[in-house]
Parts: sequence; structure tokens; C-alpha cells
Amino acid sequence: MTCVCHHQVWETRREGPIKPSNTKMSHDGPFQGLSTYAGDFGPKEAPYHLAKPKHAYTPNKAPFEANTTHRSDFVLRETVPAPKAIVRGTNIPTSAGPFEGQSLYAQTFA
Repeated sequence: MTCVCHHQVWETRREGPIKPSNTKMSHDGPFQGLSTYAGDFGPKEAPYHLAKPKHAYTPNKAPFEANTTHRSDFVLRETVPAPKAIVRGTNIPTSAGPFEGQSLYAQTFA
């Protein structure tokens, strides 16, 4: 357990916060209007060339057949019709006779 009576107060000297020194650089010369980056990496001349192809497109002279490789490799087959569902009047099976209030469970396991 920690209590105020267990601690001894030490006198310390108060110091001010540590401030960074002034790092602003001063330059007394005239400003040329260019940064170091702009002065080192100026515009360069690039060779000019047209983006057009040298030859015009000529389509194939063979007749066009609208048949792909997938269609020729995987020929469609006839589909088998699905069997029809059996329709019943009700989902509850009917009993053979009236319920007499007795069960087989009560008679055999009593």
C-alpha cells in the first residue's frame, strides 16, 4: 500500500523547456526565381514522332464464320426433361381407422 506518509519530498531545481535552435537559413544573395530542383532538372528536348501506325489496317479476305473454338469443341446435346413432381392432395398421411386413445408405446413399455 502506498501512502503520502511513505514518500519523502525532494527539492529539485525547475528547468525551462528545451527549445530547438533557430534553423532558418539566411541567404544574402539575390533570388534567381528557380529552386534547386528546378535548376538541376530542367526541361529537355524529346524527339517528336507521330503516334499513327505506319500501315493502315487491312481486314482478312477469308469469309467470316461465326464459330469459336469453344463452340466447335463443346457441341450442345439434347437435354433430358426433368421428371414431374407427384402432386398429392395433402402432406398428412391418412390413418387406417379412428384413434382410440391408446398407443403402442404405452402398452409395450409400461
